[in-house]
Amino acid sequence: MTEFRAVLEEADRPENRAFYAPAFQVRIEGENLPRNVLRDVMELKYVDGLTEIDRFELSLNNWDPDRRRFKFIGSEPADYMTGADAASRLYRLFQPCEKTVEIKLGYSDNLLTMMLGNFTTVEPRFPADSAPTLTVTGLNVLHQLRRKKYTTAWVGRKPSWIARNIATLRDAGKPRFPLPIAVDPEREEAEPTLDYTAQTNQYDVDFLLNLARQQGYELVVQEANEAAGTPRRLYFGPGASARPPVNFRLDWGRTLIDFEPTITSHNQVKSVTVNGWDRQAQRAIRETVAFDDPELRRLNADLREFVQCDPREELVVDRPVFSREQARDMARAVLRDRAASVVKAKGTTVGLPELRAGTKVRIGEIGARLSGEYLVTRTEHGLTDAGYTVRFEARREQLGEAGS
Repeated sequence: MTEFRAVLEEADRPENRAFYAPAFQVRIEGENLPRNVLRDVMELKYVDGLTEIDRFELSLNNWDPDRRRFKFIGSEPADYMTGADAASRLYRLFQPCEKTVEIKLGYSDNLLTMMLGNFTTVEPRFPADSAPTLTVTGLNVLHQLRRKKYTTAWVGRKPSWIARNIATLRDAGKPRFPLPIAVDPEREEAEPTLDYTAQTNQYDVDFLLNLARQQGYELVVQEANEAAGTPRRLYFGPGASARPPVNFRLDWGRTLIDFEPTITSHNQVKSVTVNGWDRQAQRAIRETVAFDDPELRRLNADLREFVQCDPREELVVDRPVFSREQARDMARAVLRDRAASVVKAKGTTVGLPELRAGTKVRIGEIGARLSGEYLVTRTEHGLTDAGYTVRFEARREQLGEAGS
């Protein structure tokens, strides 16, 4: 049974009173931001999602009132790249591409590394009625995998084996992939062997994302964990193992600041049929899975009658599958995704650095249809002078009967 942590109960413990002092840290090439730059930070955002590359946004004041000039961009001389004075160093501070940036969020002396990445975009604003500002955006290491497209093929291999193999491939004597790839050994053992898998003129990251989606997996950068002795790596596998098992209970009127759910029966189907081709037997594959499949029956079971009030008779999809087992697993994955999309929601809670895409939350005190267990699909962490909050998107994945 999944255990969920009550946020306010954790915060009220004496050892966790720092919960009320939100803080952040930005390190560039291992160095903290200078104090005079820290005072210019207006907002720090961190965004992650199951289908997007992690990013951060740093919004700063870009005006020096004492010198009557722009501080980071807009007043630099032609030789700012070689200048050794303090002003030149500030002009170069957020230069895209060149520097490794570490983003930490949390409370007081308890900060969690959210991501390591690179500056990719600088956006200065010179408005007519307010002070000039600068927004600096950075992406994690996955954006580096969109530099060159490759064509590769694998015969008779499992998806997790293919993912691990990509991390060993080289191009012009250099590794194609910047990180080791970790998989779930138990899940790999149960995976079907794919007759033929092709990466055709694709970026490595796009190929892996597609391969992950076909298996119902996730692709997540896991930062180094000194306590566990694990290096920074890319995880390819089921979402339940993508991040540490931290689950939160958010109750309306307490830790759930706002909540915007949507309940819909649209896009539901009675069954899914997957068509493919058995290369060995040289015959067509056609596998159908119905909505009452035993492996799906408990997912949002309390809403079953509601969502099946007017379903489509059948959804037929053509996918690159080469066995009946693959076709059946894919049909179940499509139906599972449909059943999990019955209740989707957006919400805001207090700042929780461990609340990330792929974690679970139990929503409570909001009625039987809406209360229950949700999978977080996207988060936006925001820290300003007003405090630290997390805006999240989630879908209800309640097993069995829901409770409030």
